[in-house]
Amino acid sequence: MFEKSKDSGHRSITRIDSGTEIFGDVVFRGMIQLSGRVKGNLIAVEEAGSQLVVDDQGSIEGEVRAGKITLHGKIVGDIFASERIDLHPRAQVFGTIHYRAIEIARGAEIHGPLVRME
Repeated sequence: MFEKSKDSGHRSITRIDSGTEIFGDVVFRGMIQLSGRVKGNLIAVEEAGSQLVVDDQGSIEGEVRAGKITLHGKIVGDIFASERIDLHPRAQVFGTIHYRAIEIARGAEIHGPLVRME
């Protein structure tokens, strides 16, 4: 369900596995790898250096705030990527994407406006 480990840079990594559903806001430091489902906001305490990876099976219904976001799955809600967002071929976004840098792969779906952050 939940697993916490450290990468080689000693940054905390939290994994939320497929089959896991969270109802409520999630506040995190470091990195989250999401294969499950979150119905609530997902917010990095310190956006600089934070990272969110949403796998193919992962989904979020709520606002998302992190430094770096890698999306393979689905987000329904506004996204604030203070450093960078990468949308992979199966990514789906239903909401406004606020970004500093963005990469959109062929096949990614965006249903909402793009707003560049200064």
